[in-house]
Amino acid sequence: MTPWSESEPMIDLRPTAPWGWFVATGVGLVFFGLVAAANLLLASLATMFVVGGMACAAGALMVIHAWGTRTFSRALFWALCGLAYIAVGAWIVMQPLVAASALTLMLGVLLGFAGAMRVIAAVTERRHAWGWMVLSGVISLLAAAIILGGWPGTAVWVLGMVLAVDLLVQGFGLMVAGLAMRRLV
Repeated sequence: MTPWSESEPMIDLRPTAPWGWFVATGVGLVFFGLVAAANLLLASLATMFVVGGMACAAGALMVIHAWGTRTFSRALFWALCGLAYIAVGAWIVMQPLVAASALTLMLGVLLGFAGAMRVIAAVTERRHAWGWMVLSGVISLLAAAIILGGWPGTAVWVLGMVLAVDLLVQGFGLMVAGLAMRRLV
């Protein structure tokens, strides 16, 4: 079941709609996006600390869950998975630059592979709007070339830039949605 139903829209357009909350949240996200963009290294490191902390927390939950299982083999499975999460999370927190470097390398490889696959699929299929898919693939290939061409130096700014761009786009989107709701009420 989804958090909303077919009869409940995701955005409330009733006269009492909380458009101000959308705008305020958007402004906050834009602010944090600008802060992240102002110091990409700090944003990249913060990203690693959050990822490492979440991995440790998830691992702790898995270990706790192991105690509630009925058989030794299941308990062992959950405990080992949890310990692996904790180990990787701790490594990320203790070595955030190395972790950022590894993650940036994987991101570059992923973008290169996905971009190449989109170009190949678009050129071989030539369906509706296939040129846009080629453009999308080429942009991914260019991003991969920038990331991989400058690696490992790109590790200090790529993840922070991804975070900053995401926060800015999300923030502006919420502000626009909120202002559109205001005009409707």
